[in-house]
Amino acid sequence: MNLNIILVGSNPLPCYIQAAYVLRKARKIESDEERYLPVPDEILFVATEATKEFAQNIQNLLLQHDQEGLFYSCRMSFCSLKNGRDATEIENRIKEKLDGLLGKTEHHHILLNDTGGTKVMTTHAALLCRDYAEEHSVRAVECYVDPDKNCLRCLCLNDRDTEIYPKSEQLVLQDQVRMSIQELIGLHYGKAAVIENRNDEVEKKDFETNIQKLCGTDSKSFIQIAERILGQFDLYKEFYKIWNGGEKKSEKQQKFKSRQDLKELFIDINGGSVLEPFPKTKVLNFWGRGEWLELYFYLALRPVKQKLEAQGRHFELVWSCKVKKEQGSKEFEVDIVTVRGFVLTLYSLTMAESGETRLAKGKWFEAVYRTDQMGGGHGKTELVCLLSDRDEVNRLDDFIRDLERSDADRSIQIKTIEDLKSHKSLTEFLMGSIQ
Repeated sequence: MNLNIILVGSNPLPCYIQAAYVLRKARKIESDEERYLPVPDEILFVATEATKEFAQNIQNLLLQHDQEGLFYSCRMSFCSLKNGRDATEIENRIKEKLDGLLGKTEHHHILLNDTGGTKVMTTHAALLCRDYAEEHSVRAVECYVDPDKNCLRCLCLNDRDTEIYPKSEQLVLQDQVRMSIQELIGLHYGKAAVIENRNDEVEKKDFETNIQKLCGTDSKSFIQIAERILGQFDLYKEFYKIWNGGEKKSEKQQKFKSRQDLKELFIDINGGSVLEPFPKTKVLNFWGRGEWLELYFYLALRPVKQKLEAQGRHFELVWSCKVKKEQGSKEFEVDIVTVRGFVLTLYSLTMAESGETRLAKGKWFEAVYRTDQMGGGHGKTELVCLLSDRDEVNRLDDFIRDLERSDADRSIQIKTIEDLKSHKSLTEFLMGSIQ
C-alpha cells in the first residue's frame, strides 16, 4: 500500500501541488521516481481545527479532477489534531492512523509531505515516520515543495538518499500542475468563492469594438496616447486635475476646449483627438482614473499568454480581478493577475510618481497581502508605478531598500516609468522574462 501523509498548514497550495503531481494520469513515472513518489492508494490529511477547512478544500479539488478523468482515484481520510504544537498528540494520532491503515497489508511506502503544518508537526511527523519505517521495514520518503525552485525535494528516511523532481528532462512542475485562478482561490476560500473580472471587455472576438467603448479610440491609438502620457506626465496631471475637480461637467468641457495642448495629448493615429467631440463620461473616467495604465500593461501581457499557449504551456491572465469569499460578502479587487501553472503573480498598478513613495509603499504592502491570500507562499508580487530610477532626489534604490527592511524574505519587483514608456519594449521584456 502506498500512503501519502500530508501535513496541512495555513497555506494549502504546496499540499495540493504534491498531491496533484503524484495523482496525475499524464505523469510518466520512471522506476527511480516510483521509489520516491509513487501513486498513492490513500491520502491522509493531518490538520488542526484551524486548517481542516483547507484540507477539505484540497480534497474537493482532487476529487473534481478525479471525476474529470485527469487524476487517479484514491481513498482520502483525515487525522484531526486539537493542537498542532503538542508533540505527544501529533505522534500518537498519526501512529494510530498508520497502524490502522498499514497493519492489514504488506509492501508499504510512506510519502510524507511536511511542507505545511507547524514546525512541531513537521519535526515529529518525520521522526515518527522514520522510526515506523525502521521498525516495520517500510520505505518512507519525506517531501518538501520548494517555492523558490518550484520542485519536489525528496529525502528517503531509510538511507538518507535525496532526489529532486521533476528531472531536468521532464516537463517543469508548472506545466505538470496547472491551476486556474478560480482553483487557486478556491483552495483558500472554498467552492463558494466568487470571482469577477473585466476580461470580457477585451475579448479577442470583439476586441476593437470594446477598446473603442473603453477609451474612445482604437487599440493602436490607445497605445500611442498612453505612451505619450508617460512621456508628458506633467501635462497629463493637468488633465487629471480638471476631470477629477469639483466643477460641473459643462465647466470641465469648456476648460478642455480652451486647452490645445491637452487635445494634442490625446491625438490618435488618424489625427483626431479623443477629446473632440467631447466624449462620454465613461471614456473620461477611463483616462482620468488610472484604468488606462491597467489596460496598457494588460495588453503587454497578452502576447505572453498567446506565446505560451501556442507552446502548450499554461498561462492565465485576468484584468481587474474581484474576489468575494461568498456571494454578498465584502470583496477585494486587484489590478492584474497571471497564473503560470500554479504560480500566481499579482501586478499592482499605481500612478504614484517620484516624490510619492508613501503611496507606492502602501500599494506594495496591500498587494503583498493579497498575493498571500490568493497564491500562498508561491505567489509573486510586482509593483508597476511611475517612480523613476533616474531621480537623484527620491532615489529608487532607497525606496527598494526600505521595502526590503520591512519584508526581507520577499523579492522586490518594480516596474518604473522608464520600463513603461515603450509598449513594444515592455512587451518584449515580459515575453523574455516569463517562461
